[in-house]
Amino acid sequence: MQFEAFGAFVFLASVIALIVLFYTAWQSYCIDDARQKLFEQRDRLFDLCAEGHWSFDSDEYRKVRSDLEVLIRFTHRITMPTLLMAALLGPKKPDRTNPPPFSIDYNALPNERVKAEVRRAVAGAAQVVIRTVVRRSAAVMVLTGALLIWGVLARLLKPLLPVSVSKMYELAQASEGKRWKSAQGA
Repeated sequence: MQFEAFGAFVFLASVIALIVLFYTAWQSYCIDDARQKLFEQRDRLFDLCAEGHWSFDSDEYRKVRSDLEVLIRFTHRITMPTLLMAALLGPKKPDRTNPPPFSIDYNALPNERVKAEVRRAVAGAAQVVIRTVVRRSAAVMVLTGALLIWGVLARLLKPLLPVSVSKMYELAQASEGKRWKSAQGA
């Protein structure tokens, strides 16, 4: 009896320790990691300007850089509850006076290399935001893990499914036929 109580205590202490770790050190790590990745995206664009492929004075450069800096500044606010509240309580009609983040005219960019790098930086920033939301929410992490496992199993079992269904159908037909014959013969 004492061993079971000790086991329950160890389990409860472990769960509490994991929760404390998740909501303290893990959250700080996720925020720092996201900010570092966003700084890397911003530095990629800075390097383009420093190499002379793009102008520091370009309106597009300043817009993308400003949008990245907003993400860097408010990374600690990027959570699933915040996104849900913004979606539910945010404005119903788009604000035409303030363009959405990362809305730039790609045709105004000077060359294909700059266009490709800007697209890569914007896509990288979007991936950082999504990854941050997933990693900072225990519920989303569990759901994402379950969906990934389900997807992998579905992909692995898909080739077997048509064979299994057709064999089950044949077995059902055969057993139905045997029952029908035995019912008529009796």
